Amino acid sequence: MSRVLVGLALLMSGPAPAQLNTYFSVSDYPPAAFKEGREGTVEFEAIVNKDGRLRDCRIVQTSGHSDLDETTCRLLTERLRFQPAKDSAGNSVEDKYSGKITWRLQP
Repeated sequence: MSRVLVGLALLMSGPAPAQLNTYFSVSDYPPAAFKEGREGTVEFEAIVNKDGRLRDCRIVQTSGHSDLDETTCRLLTERLRFQPAKDSAGNSVEDKYSGKITWRLQP
């Protein structure tokens, strides 16, 4: 039986949610990719709304596997919540979030 590692390498301009690795689990690995042993790194960009939710997630660099790419943006958009960025007056503003997610199977 294989163990799944979902590696997270993240770059962003605003504060990150705590413990990003807790947002992914073994059951999140796309079934066909798991069965076929496919792995890859997905580079993405998204907008963080004024309420701290992600929107407009897009793939900047594909993993080479559409199911890994699509799953990355879907899970990030569904699960991540941020403290909204603030302007100099203390008002919530939109911000950018970008990073890389590595989907990896290990024996």
